[in-house]
Amino acid sequence: MKKLLSFILAIMTCFSVVACDTTSTPGTGGGGTPPTPTGTVNDVEVHRFEGGVHKFNIGTTDITFVENGVTEYSIVVPDEADMGQLRCASTLTRFVNEAMGATISTLTESEVTWSEDKKYLVVDCDGLFNSAGLTMPQENLGESGYYIKNKGNSVFLMADFRFGASYSANAFLKEMIGLEFFDGESYVFNTKPGDKIMLPDFDVVDIPDIEWNNPTNNVSSATQQALRITGQSTLFMNVSGGGTWHNTLEWLPTTKWATNNPEWYSEDKRELCYTAHGNQAKYDAMVEECVNVAVRSFEESDARKEGRKVVTFTVMDGGYYCTCDACTASKNHYGCDSAALIKFVNKVGRGLKKRFEEKAETEGTPVREGQIIFFAYNQTCVPPVKEVDGKLVPFDDSVVLEDNIGVYFVPLGVTFSKTMYDAENESMLHATRGWNVLTDNIYLWFYNTNFYAYLYPWNNWSSIAESYRLFAENGVLFILSQGQFNQGYGTTSFAAFREYLNAELRWDCNQNYLDLEDRFFKGYFKEAEEPLRRYFHELTAHMSYLQATYSSFNGKSSYNPVDEKYWPLRTLNQWLGYLDEAYALIEPLKETNPVRYANLYKNVLQESIFLRLAKLTLYSGTYSSDDLLEARIALKDDCSELNITRTSEQAYIDAVWTSWGII
Repeated sequence: MKKLLSFILAIMTCFSVVACDTTSTPGTGGGGTPPTPTGTVNDVEVHRFEGGVHKFNIGTTDITFVENGVTEYSIVVPDEADMGQLRCASTLTRFVNEAMGATISTLTESEVTWSEDKKYLVVDCDGLFNSAGLTMPQENLGESGYYIKNKGNSVFLMADFRFGASYSANAFLKEMIGLEFFDGESYVFNTKPGDKIMLPDFDVVDIPDIEWNNPTNNVSSATQQALRITGQSTLFMNVSGGGTWHNTLEWLPTTKWATNNPEWYSEDKRELCYTAHGNQAKYDAMVEECVNVAVRSFEESDARKEGRKVVTFTVMDGGYYCTCDACTASKNHYGCDSAALIKFVNKVGRGLKKRFEEKAETEGTPVREGQIIFFAYNQTCVPPVKEVDGKLVPFDDSVVLEDNIGVYFVPLGVTFSKTMYDAENESMLHATRGWNVLTDNIYLWFYNTNFYAYLYPWNNWSSIAESYRLFAENGVLFILSQGQFNQGYGTTSFAAFREYLNAELRWDCNQNYLDLEDRFFKGYFKEAEEPLRRYFHELTAHMSYLQATYSSFNGKSSYNPVDEKYWPLRTLNQWLGYLDEAYALIEPLKETNPVRYANLYKNVLQESIFLRLAKLTLYSGTYSSDDLLEARIALKDDCSELNITRTSEQAYIDAVWTSWGII
């Protein structure tokens, strides 16, 4: 990667950086400069979510936690600690050493007894918690929430589930040493070995506004842990004999059932028919077979000891749907296609609940909890609701979801550079609120990249906060903000900032966007913050200009941004110059702190990929043949180093190298 700096410096010698010229027109050919970014991004906080639980009552004590690199404290974990409890202990151990210079031991619950004078960090040990005379808070902590409470000289870090136990360490350390993560490798804290560290007085209950979330991009497990991302793998199970998404024809495979039961399918056999073409006997048999499949799915998941709670019943991709007379009649009556699907899945849900109750009664065991969720996607996106006296209500009682049925809502056609409250997104705002009147079990599939062009910037950063407030207000339990799920771990065009925003706003959607931006740029880029923030502000202002000027540059999830009129050569060179400034600012760290230097170099290098790719794609004629080959090879090497593998959802980056003749 050393070649990169000399390469950029050489290029910048040939194409001088031009200061902002207000007489030039942004986005014109090879000239032009970015528009002035002043005031282009703000968080007016028009909407607030009132239902969050974030109780931080934190005071001071006169108890020393670390002094002169020594601590009298020990971590205590349960005798049979789960992964979350062990991760909590590991995180505490790591940062007591790294940030405070002390070594802390870990004990098991059976090795200790609690008393007021003992100095313990107790991780989710119910026995010691009870011995201390403490009780859990009245709030339901869910899968990820936690409770942190002092008693005597000890601190108890408690949770109801392993995610909460794990995340409690981050919260404890944030208050004690200012620890904050920006990905798995980038973090800050405000202490150093040798400092005297006092123990805070904790009374904290913190629960995410949206209970579950999934990574936006393909990120490392370290980043998931650092940013408190739960991941869908702990939640959704495959249908028996099939997969998770677009799987309705795996519930009832045509190869097995279509010959004797053609009524179960649409005319083209590309989707199920949720009315069985109006044949009641076939409909009942179809429901019964789906109940059988659901039972098998839960039994197989339980046999694998996965602990998963949800099986998916998700319509096929491609927009196929049955248009038989019975389905058409349902659509005409309810004004949407989703009503027939809801009624069908409700019947399957009632059958599944009955089977679980019968099994529990026979075996004398608790009733198995399990949920089926269906896609509100393409034809089934619109909910069967109506407006009465200015209020959305269910169209009728038959389309209210059973308590073991949930909807996985996929809002389509959204302009993601604007919030869900914006007039351009009115139909999906209405649909979000509509599903909320039919069920408390809402899962959301959102989008967080341009699937046509992964490596080009996508201007949705400042819209995320307001959209998350809408989702929290409407009871969304889980959110997948799908980004570059099939990319390597490498990101570019400030995708790391987007990952951070999604993680933070899932937890507390009322956080101010500008505060989050400030924390991220200071913590992720550190010494390189100023030129990277300048580049980001000019980039977002430029993209706002492009969206206002060109209808083809529309802020949706798939459009072509690869065009000279969008990215003037002088603009690309100006932004590359900002990265040169960043490299120069971190250069001294190469000798004084090589680990920090390597991390910051990677973070800055990521932001060069779009600029270099755009320049080499749109302006290859401005290079000499030797310089062009060298620049292309350098970009290929850096993408390999960063594990950037794709240019779009469908295209591998190797196709670029092949077209350039360097593979």
